[in-house]
Amino acid sequence: MLKKKSTRVLLPILFIVLAVFCAQGFIAAVHQTRTSAVERDFVAALAQLQNSPPGIGRVETFVARLRAIDTNHAPVEVKQALHNYASAIQQSVNAAKAGHGFASNDAAIAEARQGFVDAVREYD
Repeated sequence: MLKKKSTRVLLPILFIVLAVFCAQGFIAAVHQTRTSAVERDFVAALAQLQNSPPGIGRVETFVARLRAIDTNHAPVEVKQALHNYASAIQQSVNAAKAGHGFASNDAAIAEARQGFVDAVREYD
């Protein structure tokens, strides 16, 4: 069957290319699935925030829920964007506790939120 030398060389190359293609497809599917899970957990945390009574405690709970989101196997960009968003909100909480108010970090929070949205869209 594999009597020609060109066939013996091309067949393994074809299998390698096919294996790489399949692996990339699998990785993309895992990233999409995990990104959807991160997004779902984010929306649940946001809904809880919106239904909580006013105060710093609700924001601290929101940050804790963001940090508790399972980002295993999510793309690095999504992990980093979620971390940046939670950190920006935590900085705002720290500023509020120091008497500077929540508004002092609004721009940083908005930028981090947009970064998260963009990262999620990339893999959705």
